[in-house]
Amino acid sequence: MKKNQDEDTIKPTVIAYYFHPTIRCIACITVEAVAAETIENAFREQLADGRLMWVRINLDDEGGQEYQKQFEVSSSTLVVAKVDGRNGMQYKKLTKVWDLLSDPDALSKYVENEINEYLNR
Repeated sequence: MKKNQDEDTIKPTVIAYYFHPTIRCIACITVEAVAAETIENAFREQLADGRLMWVRINLDDEGGQEYQKQFEVSSSTLVVAKVDGRNGMQYKKLTKVWDLLSDPDALSKYVENEINEYLNR
């Protein structure tokens, strides 16, 4: 039996975005660093096979305004999005990163859990 062609071509992808302006504070840089380390260490396999992408976007660069509109962001923000050819895009701003800033382990676990939730949908 032949597979439906859509099953081969439409594969959901999860994207972890870190949006930031050019000028950033130490807290913003810390959130990005912890998120990057968590993603690169906890999701090596998913990054390698394309199920997960880690993307940093400077909102002040050309095209940044489009992201500001699409994701309703204006400052440093970590967002997890799932892009699915069948269902469009769903996303969540990970606002608790700022509450967990003083506890890098808790921050890392939060990021990991939120990404896992989107990968397993």
